[in-house]
Order: sequence, then structure tokens, then C-alpha cells
Amino acid sequence: MSCLKRVKDSVSAFNLHAEEYDRWYFEDENKPIFLSELDAIQRLGLEGLGAEIGVGTGVFASRLKIPLGVDPAKNMLKIAKKREIVALQAVAEFLPFKSNSLDYLAYIFTLCFLGKPEKALGEARRVLRKRGFLILCFVPKDSFWGEFYVQKKKEGHRIYKYAKFYSKEEVFSLLDKIKFKVVDFYGTLYQKPCEKPVYEEPKKKLGNCGFLCLKALKLNG
Repeated sequence: MSCLKRVKDSVSAFNLHAEEYDRWYFEDENKPIFLSELDAIQRLGLEGLGAEIGVGTGVFASRLKIPLGVDPAKNMLKIAKKREIVALQAVAEFLPFKSNSLDYLAYIFTLCFLGKPEKALGEARRVLRKRGFLILCFVPKDSFWGEFYVQKKKEGHRIYKYAKFYSKEEVFSLLDKIKFKVVDFYGTLYQKPCEKPVYEEPKKKLGNCGFLCLKALKLNG
């Protein structure tokens, strides 16, 4: 499957399952996971004016007080707008923002659905101000949770079959290539997917975390 077709099909899937996707975060059994992830992001700090790229329904942006959001799936954006996010329909490779206009960009579970991640992060460099930063949160392929979602992909899950997961090393290498420097990080979800979910306090430990959040500074050049 070409990357273009994969992205188009994933957008269609998110449009079709937008409400179901949003409900997942509020089901009792999933709340500990959601709260663990939110805590990890909050500890990195979101100073200044920023946007979430791949904002989806705004479930993260609304709680993190991120004012702007971008997503290609219009049905997801309808829900985000109800949460008072200024939500714009666009793709990560062509952001609707002026150059050097934002202090940070957050990518939360977005990387695995990007068609051209290198181009998308290059576009982030354009938009970010000097000393601006990325918040990049993802499920490492080389973790219990990564293996869990890779298996879902193989089984043809309606959304994850369109995802491409990355290892920690691959993500660090990508950031280095686009001239971003990781200056802080938090991990959580060291528990296994088969266990009853519990809240986990984020740690500065890579290990086998199922959710890793990186804060990466835009370098000069």
C-alpha cells in the first residue's frame, strides 16, 4: 500500500469512527491509561502559543489547553470545535500557519499515521519560532504496547491497520536528521496491555514504556 493511499484510507477510517474513537477515552477501564498519558505530556510543559498536529477530537488539546489544532479528518474536527479548539482541516506536511509563528507543536499519537514524517517535521521547523519545540508522543514499536498494536495492525484493525509504528531509535534518529534536539522526556505505561489498566506516574526512564513523550528543541541551521 502506498503512503498516499494509506493516509487517505486512515482519514476515511477516522471520519467513520470519530465518535467511537472519542468515547474510548471516557470508558472507565481506559481512564487510567488516558490520565497516565496526559500527566506525561503535562510534565514537559507547554509554554507560549502552540498547536496540536493531528488534534483529532481535541480530547488531549482541550485538557492541555492547546488553543489550535490541525487534522485532515473533518468529523474529528467537528468534535474538537465543540471543545472550543480552533480546529483547521489540513495535513501535517502543509501546515496552515505562517513561518516562525508558534512556540510549540504537539504530535500525540500522530507520527504513526503520517505519510511523510520527515517532510512533516521539516514543516514543523518552518512554523516554529527560534527556540521553539516539539512535543512528540508515540507508542514505541519496541515495547509491550507497541507489539500489541502491531498485532492489531496485522489482524486488520479498522484504524491501526493504517498505522506505521517506529522504535525509539528510529524516532531519535529522525529528530536528529531534521535538526531537533531532545531536551526532556517522560515515559509511562510500563504495565502490559493484558493487565487491568492502572494509573502510572510518568518516569524519566525509557525502558519498556508503552507511551513515550519527547520534548525536542528546534536547532539553528
